[in-house]
Amino acid sequence: MPPIATTTEHLSTPLSSQLHKVLQQAADLVGTTLNQFMIQASLEKAQTIIEQEQILRLSQQDAEVNALDNTPHQTKNFND
Repeated sequence: MPPIATTTEHLSTPLSSQLHKVLQQAADLVGTTLNQFMIQASLEKAQTIIEQEQILRLSQQDAEVNALDNTPHQTKNFND
């Protein structure tokens, strides 16, 4: 079986020295590199946003289904 090809994407962003200091301090406190810290923090935030969006969509779908289930049904009166 051939090895699975993997690609690596690079992301760079300019940081003010104050922001760099804060992020570096946090990374040092948890014992990771600045790069690892930024990746982990970004991933956690992204996952939270995605989960919240999925919950919102499911809630909207549930509301739509409940609205359809609770609509009064019109019946024809054949005795008129």
